[in-house]
Amino acid sequence: MERREQCVCTLLIKHKKESFNMEHEDVIEVSTEAAKYLINNDNDVSLHIAKLIPSISISGQFE
Repeated sequence: MERREQCVCTLLIKHKKESFNMEHEDVIEVSTEAAKYLINNDNDVSLHIAKLIPSISISGQFE
Protein backbone atom coordinates (compact mmCIF):
# COMPACT_ATOMS: atom_id res chain seq x y z
CA MET A 1 0.00 0.00 0.00
CA GLU A 2 1.41 3.36 -1.03
CA ARG A 3 1.74 5.98 1.70
CA ARG A 4 0.21 9.32 0.79
CA GLU A 5 -0.03 12.51 2.73
CA GLN A 6 -3.36 12.47 4.53
CA CYS A 7 -3.42 16.02 5.76
CA VAL A 8 -1.53 19.26 5.94
CA CYS A 9 -1.03 20.67 9.43
CA THR A 10 -0.31 24.39 9.62
CA LEU A 11 0.84 26.00 12.86
CA LEU A 12 0.82 29.74 13.50
CA ILE A 13 3.03 30.81 16.39
CA LYS A 14 3.31 34.57 16.85
CA HIS A 15 4.31 35.77 13.36
CA LYS A 16 5.76 32.46 12.17
CA LYS A 17 3.90 29.93 9.99
CA GLU A 18 4.99 26.28 9.65
CA SER A 19 3.28 23.60 7.56
CA PHE A 20 3.80 19.83 7.70
CA ASN A 21 2.57 17.06 5.40
CA MET A 22 1.27 14.40 7.75
CA GLU A 23 0.75 10.72 7.03
CA HIS A 24 -0.74 7.74 8.83
CA GLU A 25 0.58 7.38 12.41
CA ASP A 26 2.56 10.66 12.38
CA VAL A 27 2.89 12.40 15.75
CA ILE A 28 3.81 16.01 16.51
CA GLU A 29 4.13 18.04 19.69
CA VAL A 30 2.53 21.47 19.47
CA SER A 31 2.88 24.47 21.76
CA THR A 32 -0.31 25.55 23.50
CA GLU A 33 0.12 29.07 22.11
CA ALA A 34 -0.01 27.86 18.49
CA ALA A 35 -3.09 28.23 16.31
CA LYS A 36 -3.61 24.88 14.55
CA TYR A 37 -5.21 24.22 11.15
CA LEU A 38 -5.67 20.81 9.51
CA ILE A 39 -6.72 20.10 5.94
CA ASN A 40 -7.67 16.55 4.90
CA ASN A 41 -6.18 15.79 1.46
CA ASP A 42 -7.78 12.36 1.04
CA ASN A 43 -11.50 12.43 0.26
CA ASP A 44 -11.70 8.62 0.45
CA VAL A 45 -10.43 8.31 4.02
CA SER A 46 -11.68 10.05 7.16
CA LEU A 47 -9.17 12.08 9.13
CA HIS A 48 -8.86 10.91 12.75
CA ILE A 49 -7.11 13.05 15.34
CA ALA A 50 -6.11 12.08 18.87
CA LYS A 51 -5.11 14.64 21.47
CA LEU A 52 -3.17 13.48 24.52
CA ILE A 53 -3.58 15.79 27.48
CA PRO A 54 -1.17 15.51 30.42
CA SER A 55 -2.68 15.21 33.87
CA ILE A 56 -2.55 18.20 36.19
CA SER A 57 -1.14 17.48 39.61
CA ILE A 58 -1.81 19.95 42.43
CA SER A 59 -0.36 19.44 45.87
CA GLY A 60 -2.73 17.01 47.63
CA GLN A 61 -5.08 16.74 44.63
CA PHE A 62 -5.15 14.98 41.29
CA GLU A 63 -7.27 15.84 38.24
